Amino acid sequence: MLISNSELPEYIVRARIEDGSLVTVGDRTTEYFVSKGRRPLLQIVDAHEKRARRAPPAGGFDRMVNVTNPAGGIDGAAMDLIRSELGKGGSGRIQVDGEEDLLVLAAVLFSKDGTDVFYGQPNEGMVHVKVSPEAKKKVAGMLSLMGYRAHLE
Repeated sequence: MLISNSELPEYIVRARIEDGSLVTVGDRTTEYFVSKGRRPLLQIVDAHEKRARRAPPAGGFDRMVNVTNPAGGIDGAAMDLIRSELGKGGSGRIQVDGEEDLLVLAAVLFSKDGTDVFYGQPNEGMVHVKVSPEAKKKVAGMLSLMGYRAHLE
C-alpha cells in the first residue's frame, strides 16, 4: 500500500506499527522512523538517496553489519544476512555497499507474518507491506523468476 508523504504521520499512528515488527528499507524511510524515536527490528540502508550519496541515518540500532549488493540485483550473501539478522533480538542495521533497493524482497520473504515492512517510493511517499503468506508467495515467485531459487528454502 502506498502512503503519501502527507498521510504518513497519521497512517503510522492508525496502523499501530510496533518497533519489534518494523523493518525499514532505504535511507529516507529509515531516517523518518528513527527521527520519530522508533527502533526498527531491522534497517537496510546504503547511504544513498535517489542515487546521490548522503549521510546514513543516525542511530536507532544496537548492532550494524555490512554487506555488498549490486545495483539492480540481489547478492545471495545479502539474502542470507537478512534472514540471519531478522532472527536476532534487538535492533539491527545492514549497511549496504552498493544498492539496497531490491533487498526489500528478501526482507518480506524472511520476516515473520505480521511484520510491517516499509520502503520509499521516491517523490510519492512510502510503501507498506504487511507480511503475510500471500505476500511471501508473491515475493518468492518474483525472486524465483530472477534466479534466486537456492536461497528460498
